[in-house]
Amino acid sequence: ALDSNEEKVLQFLREHRMITRKETQTLLEVSQSTAGRILKAMVDSGLIKQIGGSRTTRYELRKEEFITDKPLGSMRMKGNYC
Repeated sequence: ALDSNEEKVLQFLREHRMITRKETQTLLEVSQSTAGRILKAMVDSGLIKQIGGSRTTRYELRKEEFITDKPLGSMRMKGNYC
């Protein structure tokens, strides 16, 4: 399940198509290192993709975001989840 910070980043990306670490920092009101950690975790989990590097790094939605082979009804949380 997404945490609230990840959900905010995804919502921003749906509206603006792209986000930087600095924008993430402002959006979430977190430190530079926390913003970077959140974005890296989202890249590692396949939610977003990193474009560029160094000072020009930005992040975009992956095209296949939220595509699932399961019907919506089966997405209910059951038992142990994070």
